[in-house]
Amino acid sequence: NLIVRCGSSKLLLSSLPQEDWPFEFPDIEQAVSLTIGESFFTAIEMCSSQTPDTGLGSWIGGIILTFGSSLGVYGVGRGRSTISHFDVHDLKSRSRKLLPVLRKKIKQISIPSSFCKAALPMSKEFGMSAVLHITEDSVVLDWGDGVNIIAGKLISVEMPDVVGKFEAIISKELDFTPITEDLAAALKRANTIGDEGTCHVTFEERGLLFRAKSKDGASLKDLVDFKVDGRTPDVDAKIAADLIIKQLDRCEEIAFGSNATVMRSKSGDFIYVVANR
Repeated sequence: NLIVRCGSSKLLLSSLPQEDWPFEFPDIEQAVSLTIGESFFTAIEMCSSQTPDTGLGSWIGGIILTFGSSLGVYGVGRGRSTISHFDVHDLKSRSRKLLPVLRKKIKQISIPSSFCKAALPMSKEFGMSAVLHITEDSVVLDWGDGVNIIAGKLISVEMPDVVGKFEAIISKELDFTPITEDLAAALKRANTIGDEGTCHVTFEERGLLFRAKSKDGASLKDLVDFKVDGRTPDVDAKIAADLIIKQLDRCEEIAFGSNATVMRSKSGDFIYVVANR
């Protein structure tokens, strides 16, 4: 049994003996280990926020890690309607040298978003510096003392090419514009009026025109001043305002593409892709 004490209070919780525990703790002696910092926890917080929690038998709910010049973190929203991506750069020098090794050996892994969401409060309690151990079938986060640890199984089912889809979208020429207060307010109004948050956005002579209709007949026309330095951006899309506004506070620029709306942070480390409707 597990006994929890607080002052004069005591709580007794039933628990399993170690030999009956269904999850065998991974052997990290043969693991590849990366020393991670604050941006890793920022990445999993941003990328898991739109990801549903599911079991190990489904790739849905998995957070994908890729290994290249940086550690890439990807999260996929329900129905593949959103893709969140964050580039983690603040790895220790030894860890950065391991990325090409990992790229040759395993290229990418998928960990349950529930693991990420459990790691976030631990990072606030024990600090933003930890060691990420990756084995053949498991992942372990260790805060350096061997006591504060979280471990989980990797998702082993075949996954769709999320990374390829993401790269195909952002490789296109996109007209990014700053997310001003007026633009953010227009998107929020469109979400309020539009049926399931759907909104039609076009570029007019004076700026961006947002049009939305509700099921009960209410309608919205919202014109936002928009300067493009002599260019005429090709904007004509039916966007998902309900999903876009979820990451407005984390992004500074937005581009309305033909198939997807793309938002990014000023540094470019975080990119959020929302499929158009």
